[in-house]
Parts: sequence; structure tokens; C-alpha cells
Amino acid sequence: MNTVYVAPPYVWAIGATILIYLATAGYLMNYLKRIHPDTWIQLGSLSIILNNSIRNGFLTLGFIFGRRYRLLNDIRLSRIIWAVRGLFVFCFLLIAAEKLFHALPPR
Repeated sequence: MNTVYVAPPYVWAIGATILIYLATAGYLMNYLKRIHPDTWIQLGSLSIILNNSIRNGFLTLGFIFGRRYRLLNDIRLSRIIWAVRGLFVFCFLLIAAEKLFHALPPR
């Protein structure tokens, strides 16, 4: 008899959170490209799939977790930034909690 391993709900929660984070980050990049093209270019012409480099990643993290976005005086951008921040931290906490409390059963 073969046993089929199906991921527990905790794994699905982590996966869903990561997908939502990626979608929100992609929306942020597209928003910057459309509304604030100068900032988008300064960050390395970001894309979720193309033109990713370590430099662009650090520039983007600095923009997201820094205060430079406030200079643009865009309330919608601020909301997107806070959503990305929250999802990033939530993903990190979910993964850290699993490692700390061993929420996943051994295979």
C-alpha cells in the first residue's frame, strides 16, 4: 500500500502567503513603473521575473523598508508598501514559527 503525502494546512498557509506577497510586490513594481517611473528606474527597472539582480534586490528592500517612499507623497504607494512589509514579515514569522515549534510532522 502506497501512502500519498499531502501537505498539512500549515504548508498551504505558507505557500499562499508567499504567493500573495509576490503578487503584491509585482503590483508595487508595476505601480512604480506607471505612476513613478523615475523611482522605478532608480531602483533598477524592477520586474518580478526579468531584470532581477542582487543590486536591484537590495535597492528594492531599502526602498520598501526605508523612508524614501514618503518623499513621493503618494498615499496609495504608502498602503502598498505597508502591505508588502506586512506580508514579508508574516511570511518570515510563519517560517520561523515552523522551525521553532516544529509545526510540520516528520515524513
